Amino acid sequence: MIEIKEEITTAEEIIVALKDAVELEMSLMLQYLYAAYSIPNLVSGQEYVKRGIWKPEHLNFMCGDGEERMNQGIRGIILRIAREEMIHFLMANNLLMAVGGSFHTCTPDFSKMSKFYPLGVEMALEPFSENCLKRFIGFEWPSYYQDRTVAGHSTNGKTTYSSVSQLYQKIRIALVNNPELILVEKNKTGGEHHLYLNKKTNTHHPNYQCQVDDLDSALFTIDLITEQGEGANAEVEVFEDSHFNKFQNIYHYLQEFNLQGDWFHAYPTLKNPSIASISGTNQVLNEETVEVMQIFNGCFEISMQMMVQHFGKRPTESLRMSRLMNTSLEIMAVLLRPLAILLMTLESGIPEKTAGPSFELSQPIQYIPYDKTAQKLIVYKFEKLYAKAQSLKTVPDRIKELLLFFIDFTQNLD
Repeated sequence: MIEIKEEITTAEEIIVALKDAVELEMSLMLQYLYAAYSIPNLVSGQEYVKRGIWKPEHLNFMCGDGEERMNQGIRGIILRIAREEMIHFLMANNLLMAVGGSFHTCTPDFSKMSKFYPLGVEMALEPFSENCLKRFIGFEWPSYYQDRTVAGHSTNGKTTYSSVSQLYQKIRIALVNNPELILVEKNKTGGEHHLYLNKKTNTHHPNYQCQVDDLDSALFTIDLITEQGEGANAEVEVFEDSHFNKFQNIYHYLQEFNLQGDWFHAYPTLKNPSIASISGTNQVLNEETVEVMQIFNGCFEISMQMMVQHFGKRPTESLRMSRLMNTSLEIMAVLLRPLAILLMTLESGIPEKTAGPSFELSQPIQYIPYDKTAQKLIVYKFEKLYAKAQSLKTVPDRIKELLLFFIDFTQNLD
């Protein structure tokens, strides 16, 4: 097994490092989504206000006012950060493919991630809390901060990288010193729509689509990822909009609100819920809830499969023009989101605990070289999920209708 060294010099080493980056971006996205979905949404929050559980200012603080798009409360801020992590996942994959790797997904296993990655911060699916925010600040800790102690987080300095930011800096230095590691042809790569990026990029590079096809574009991509995560440095404009700064602000705001009383509780979801009995996870015991989790995980698996199919079949095409990529993202928005929110409220079978999405994949996602085979497999999986949903009263009719829609839609998907 190839390990990430202090200095990356070979193609094999940089591929391993970039696979780590891809897997870390995916794992951060899932942890952020889990925390955000554990916060009651606007409709539930409004009901809390009616019952006297929350005051109107609590609702505005957590969920926004429901009118102004930019004011979506803490829940909306974390969801936006999670969406940006998805873009970082795709950008890291573009870097990986530029140095000779293949598009990479990971099978999330939060029972082992903390041991595998040398971040010094626990990686776990857990509901929103003060402790949760401390971990998120640790994930996004800037490489230019010397003091590596934050809200109970510290590292021992014995690893080759101790933050996501530091890993990207190692990759950046490797590419600067060894530009020959970039193997892809110029103008032969795909990318993502620029509107998902930050104001600075949209202003100065309006046509940028995250493509990586030379040293300059590779460094630009790395710098954009680290700017959105850590803020480049505390003196620049983008720091204010960085993940690190946002999480710090949320942490301080939450502490101020808590001085006014112990009013906030996320849904009491399990930490690291799972369908199977796995060490380091909490198995959901309620049989009907397990079936809903299986539907969620099945949709997650299909979504990831579609991404892999796009990059395996059309790696040079723009993502925004790809039916496979657009359908993958649509599944996330219209199926995974409501199913995740539903799971946050369903009984787990463990007293006083609800379940939650586990993001478990039955096996690593592999590219299927035959288009029709891939298409038939996706349709078959949707049919199985629809049949399961039909038998469950807890699954809303809208989700059942959407599953039926995707059966028909993917019949002609290529």
